[in-house]
Amino acid sequence: VFVNYKERTKDVLKDLSPNTESVQINYGGISFTHGKYLKYKYILGGIDKDWVFVGTRRQAFFTHLPHGSYTFKIVAVTPEGTESKNAALINFTIHPYFWQTFWFQALSAVVILGLTTIYLLFYFKRKYKRKVKIIEAEAALERERMRISKDMHDELGASLTKISLMSDLAKRNLEDPGQLKKDLNSISEASRNVASSMDEIVWAVNPKNDSLEKTIFYFIHYIEDYLSSTEIEFAVAIPDTIPSRYLNAELRHNLFLVLKEAVNNIVKHSGADMVKLSISLENSSFILSLEDNGIGIDLSSVDQFSNGLKNMSKRIEDFEGSMEILNSSPRGAKITLKLPLQ
Repeated sequence: VFVNYKERTKDVLKDLSPNTESVQINYGGISFTHGKYLKYKYILGGIDKDWVFVGTRRQAFFTHLPHGSYTFKIVAVTPEGTESKNAALINFTIHPYFWQTFWFQALSAVVILGLTTIYLLFYFKRKYKRKVKIIEAEAALERERMRISKDMHDELGASLTKISLMSDLAKRNLEDPGQLKKDLNSISEASRNVASSMDEIVWAVNPKNDSLEKTIFYFIHYIEDYLSSTEIEFAVAIPDTIPSRYLNAELRHNLFLVLKEAVNNIVKHSGADMVKLSISLENSSFILSLEDNGIGIDLSSVDQFSNGLKNMSKRIEDFEGSMEILNSSPRGAKITLKLPLQ
């Protein structure tokens, strides 16, 4: 027997390596009468279904046999057709490569099944998250519509009603120039407030403003404009580079209302002549602080259930943020807002 063109013993045939490319088996019959006229037929169990007649040829050659166990049987046939009583046989086994073994294939099937399961879980989880985001976006849009409707009804409606009443009063004072002038000034101020409120609403709902950078600069512009009619100086400290972060309309609007209330309180109650707006970004958090050099706040006398402070704090907490009010040294007060950025 020759394996890969090299002669091998029977013991080696039981354990052939996976890289076996050829097996050659030489055979011969013994007969004093017929000798070289003997003919042969063989069958290779596991490959051949019927006997193969090869005439007087005395070798069988097999190439690229798949892994497995084989039994080679050979029978001699005389010219008269008489066959040898017992077939000569030889067994040999070709071992598979490791990737052809049952355990490797089973493990591969488990791995593929696991990866497929993980992929499907990931796919459906991502699909579910997309649906949730769409639902949340629709809910946020609905809340924003309701908020706009409420703001227009509460702020604009009340202001327009006030202007209408003041106009009626002005008509009654046509003969009193002094009072008429006061009424007209009141109407003018109320009209400016309406225009300002409308500008705030338009800014909040405009999707072009849904960024951190535009929100910061709108706050700066608002404070500058608000303090321009006072003697209070205004300073700003912001990062040199502002990352591109999305802020939805609801968050921007609530953050603005808190800032607006804080600035209004400084102007009315602090007696300050300097206000500083500081903005920083730390560990994916947006930090805004507004500090003045006024008389500060008597924290022991501040009613913790005051509607103004309570509403400001709730607006920030609704977005998983926090608000802190402290007195500065040597004088003044500081309000700090901290919000996580998505």
